Amino acid sequence: MRRYLAFLLLSSVVSALCLAAFNWKVDPYAIFQTQGVLDQRQPLSLLTMNERVFKTVRLAREHPEAIVLGTSRADIGMNLEHPGFTGMRAANLATFGQPIIESHRLLTLAASNGGLKTALVGLDFFAFNALFPYPSDFDAANFAASRPLQLAFSVSTSMDGWKYRKRKAGEPGDCCYSNGVRYPNLVNTFTGHYRSHFQSSERMYLLEKYRPSPTCDYAFSGRKQASTLEDLRAMIALAHRQNIALKLFISPSHARQWQVIEAAGLTGKWEAWKRELVKINSEEAAHVSRSPFPLWDFSGYDAVSSEAVPQDGDQQTSMRWYSDSSHYTPALGRVIQDKLFGLPVSEPAIPEDFGVELTPATLEAKLAAIRAGALAYRASHPADMAEIDQMAAEAAHRKYCIAKVE
Repeated sequence: MRRYLAFLLLSSVVSALCLAAFNWKVDPYAIFQTQGVLDQRQPLSLLTMNERVFKTVRLAREHPEAIVLGTSRADIGMNLEHPGFTGMRAANLATFGQPIIESHRLLTLAASNGGLKTALVGLDFFAFNALFPYPSDFDAANFAASRPLQLAFSVSTSMDGWKYRKRKAGEPGDCCYSNGVRYPNLVNTFTGHYRSHFQSSERMYLLEKYRPSPTCDYAFSGRKQASTLEDLRAMIALAHRQNIALKLFISPSHARQWQVIEAAGLTGKWEAWKRELVKINSEEAAHVSRSPFPLWDFSGYDAVSSEAVPQDGDQQTSMRWYSDSSHYTPALGRVIQDKLFGLPVSEPAIPEDFGVELTPATLEAKLAAIRAGALAYRASHPADMAEIDQMAAEAAHRKYCIAKVE
């Protein structure tokens, strides 16, 4: 009996070690071995589907000196090769649908060794909705110190590793990474299909993101946490304590996206959110007798956000600033970084009034300008507005809500 138990124990240990060896060797999440493969920008088949593991378990723990946080807007639009990052070890920790609580935890993790100097934080309205479900791949366990060891002995890691070995680079869904920079295969992807892509994205925001079921509401506090705004407050306080240069910015989106917010009945809440951002930034600075961190607002109506959306089937026109009404292109991302780092704007086509630094003195004027811009856009783009109004009506009809929308 003892020999049997000893054999069983030995077999279990050997099996576990073989499992860990396979996971380490194949490394489907790129968390165990050196970054040689990443630096060559080789396609990593499963990284797109598991970027949260990669960015939380690997990149955030590599003692970066500069990071980018936010949703997929910052993930796609921000470039670590921008001159503002020169001389700094930088990592893009932005992820799809990143709620502000995740941004807070990533900032805390990246700053834990005391070497973090700069953080660019993209602020998106939907990410502050406490009623919005966390992304399906969000896992709080990824922040645990023991997570690399857990994944090394994980059967799920082995299954993903097997898929990784079978899959060929360049298959649909592949994405390239280099030191955390995401390079989506978006070049010319949408030419001929911009309008349908805009509509698809806007339907998702109307159905799922701004007023998600089952409550079909938006709130800064809810069943998951006391207040999303307190996560931002904690991030600002941490940056002041550790002398991190925090650069906050409200992401730009196409003018149609701001009309989607209006169609969802959330313009008032959107303005209240901005007032809270300015208030919290000012209060935390006053607590430590410092100046508030720069808070830039790139939302609103201007020549950039009002870029014409080609009709479906137009194979000649490529949009310069947007891939859909939510996501801006890396070209516009560079302009944002120019302004955040106080460098000359690299794009001469950008109007001077693109981006306003929000302070108690500038806030209300910016809000008033957006209200006026919304009215002007509705009047000058009847076809776009007809599409959005129709999608909003369809979304209201399709959604199941347990509580009546305000």
